[in-house]
Amino acid sequence: DTPYNSGIPLLTIFVALQDVDITMGPTTFLPGTNKSDKHAKFQSDHDNFLKGSKTVCAELKAGDCSCFDSRTIHLGGANLSEVERAMFYVSFRNPEFVAVGNPPSIKPELEGKFTLEDCSRM
Repeated sequence: DTPYNSGIPLLTIFVALQDVDITMGPTTFLPGTNKSDKHAKFQSDHDNFLKGSKTVCAELKAGDCSCFDSRTIHLGGANLSEVERAMFYVSFRNPEFVAVGNPPSIKPELEGKFTLEDCSRM
């Protein structure tokens, strides 16, 4: 979701609101792909890059979370179950970065009002 930058532009947290098993298409992460050389290889030859990459599938229990550097290449799998996957997610933007990929989804009047430190005190 986030192109390579030399600093960490976003930290993203996915919180499972229910058990998410393999049939529900959990998020798959490619560890170590938050680096410039990995992004370059992915851009030049996705298929071979994906075939040769280590993956970690985030099957989560209700209340578990995944916290990751959003430059890490990740993807959601197909939901083959009859249950919709319910996840809560939030991203924290490094204030040193303005444009970081996906547009923000926070209400404009709340933009820049909360930090990760603020949330840890709630």
